[in-house]
Amino acid sequence: MSISAQKTILTLLVLLFCIQAVSAAKISGNVYDISLEKAIDVIIEIDTSPKQKMISKEGSYSFNVPLGNYTITAGMYIDNLLEAYATEDIQIIEEGEYNVDLIIFPYIGDDENLIQEGNISLPETLFEEIDAVEEKEGIDKQIIITAILLIIALVAIMTLWKHAKKPKKRKQRPVSFISITKELQDIVEVIRKNGGRTTQKEIRKQIPLSEAKISLMIAELEDKGIVKKIKKGRGNIIILRGMK
Repeated sequence: MSISAQKTILTLLVLLFCIQAVSAAKISGNVYDISLEKAIDVIIEIDTSPKQKMISKEGSYSFNVPLGNYTITAGMYIDNLLEAYATEDIQIIEEGEYNVDLIIFPYIGDDENLIQEGNISLPETLFEEIDAVEEKEGIDKQIIITAILLIIALVAIMTLWKHAKKPKKRKQRPVSFISITKELQDIVEVIRKNGGRTTQKEIRKQIPLSEAKISLMIAELEDKGIVKKIKKGRGNIIILRGMK
């Protein structure tokens, strides 16, 4: 075999290996907001090398990745400010298709604790400094006191504005047990005790029934509008409707 033919075969083998490595697995899924509706105009990123990024217009995404460990992030921006955020780690150990759904929650930045209700105070030396300025420059003390009151009022207004921007907690809607069996009630109670959301695997741990039976019961609850099931990786997250 000639050297030219050997180089050609080697090049083809390298290209074939690269293609297999790049397209080893496919990760796809949906992005939901806290109302469990598909989020729109979300920026989704995965830390492959190089990073992959896309803007999801309808709340779905898809990435082709090689084997490895990755972090998927999703962010919703309004006027260039991050409003909601989600992150999820995933390990790709074999070829195939992986489903990872994300739920974005309102983002609270580090500046949220700068102004807290009931924590407004002035330095002890403030009035001493005011007296010194008054003596030196003859500033009217009444004007200074008025300025201090205006500062306090502005801080209070900013605090109220911060609280007004936060999403209001919705009242929990009571779940009616009139049309469901005792076994279905037990599943609802397990979800409620876990804060309104849990995994199907955790439900099976607490209720001694077969996996097939648990799946059928969850499907029945979903048909009745009592729970919502979200696929996550190779498992399911079960969310009690009315508990955000």
